[in-house]
Amino acid sequence: MKKIRSQIAIKNKKNTKVKRKKFVMKFSNPFLKSLRFHQDSILNIALHPIVKNIVFTGSADGEICSWLLNREKCLFNLNAHEKAVRGLSIDFTGRFLLSCSEDNNVKLWKILENKKDPIKCYKSEMSLQTVKFNPISFYFLTTGSSILLWDLENFTPIQKVYNKDVFVSCAKFNPLEHNIILSSASDRSIMLHDLRLHSPIKKFFMDMRSNDISWSPKNPWEFIIANEDSNLYSFDLRRVTNIKKTYKGHVMPTQSIDQEKKEGVIVSGSLDRTIRIHRPKSDFKSVVFSSSRMSRVLCVSFSIEGNYILSGSEDGNLRIWKKPERLIDSKFYEKTKKEKISIPQFHRFHEKNFLPKLVFNIKKMKMKLNNINRLKKFRFIENTIPGNISTKTGFKRPIIDLQI
Repeated sequence: MKKIRSQIAIKNKKNTKVKRKKFVMKFSNPFLKSLRFHQDSILNIALHPIVKNIVFTGSADGEICSWLLNREKCLFNLNAHEKAVRGLSIDFTGRFLLSCSEDNNVKLWKILENKKDPIKCYKSEMSLQTVKFNPISFYFLTTGSSILLWDLENFTPIQKVYNKDVFVSCAKFNPLEHNIILSSASDRSIMLHDLRLHSPIKKFFMDMRSNDISWSPKNPWEFIIANEDSNLYSFDLRRVTNIKKTYKGHVMPTQSIDQEKKEGVIVSGSLDRTIRIHRPKSDFKSVVFSSSRMSRVLCVSFSIEGNYILSGSEDGNLRIWKKPERLIDSKFYEKTKKEKISIPQFHRFHEKNFLPKLVFNIKKMKMKLNNINRLKKFRFIENTIPGNISTKTGFKRPIIDLQI
């Protein structure tokens, strides 16, 4: 009987090992294809709103490429600008493409004709950073040393939304209220504008600068910020003083962020050469995408259907990743208990195999520094008079500036 029991135990161990391997394999092969045509780093990605397979990318050498994803090839390329292409945007009809560059030029291209010369061109006196079309009309925004509203027919600026001694890095329209704009500036400020007014409605400051902003497609009053301190912060417009949720995981500054329309899944790209997928409702760690040859990630976007993730990096490659079929949630956690698979073991395996070595070492160093700071604060509190130092933990509230 003892021999039979030992044989059964050995078989059960083998079965559990096989199950663990199957579980890991579902998450371990997200990479699909790497498309190479650009000679310099890819700075931005623009999706066609009607044709799902067409994508446009802009690079640091002033080149714009059009990609056909189902055939995995570049349709055509344009030597559009003399300097880096900082902004790309397509209108809601899918006929026109706008591009802005560091050479202070805004150019309008017709997508269907594929001509090498633009339809219209305007040279601005101010430096330009991004360009964004209105979701329902032919008006568009440009950011730089100021925020300008343009008319597509006349191709001239109509209104100065904001003009101060700061550099505005990003501005996006609200998906529901198209007169409302959210922008981030170089003075660490985030501003809410209304096109019907001449000054910002709300303005608050973070500890560090914000690189990108994304409105929530499900709840238009919520937005997420990609910050220079390697974290993502979600806010509610009705209570800007409270940070709703923070998404950790990155080690270096996050450069780009995007959110899916159906489930609200968040994807972020960072300078630590990793892409992370976060789920707003779950408390588990984010899923990491990385490869050995991938350089620093500068732009990230979901496909229109939300099944694939596109990323552009400094090595000039447009990479296509498959979104995980199921992210870890409470129901899935119960299933893993029955299959005898522990989620912490999966995360250790995942990080060791897919994180770059430099990032893994920086993460260890950060954990050591946090422990040292906690000990230092604890000893400082012990040796001072009680009541002089607050022992509250958590994130600092953003500073609200209502006197604009």
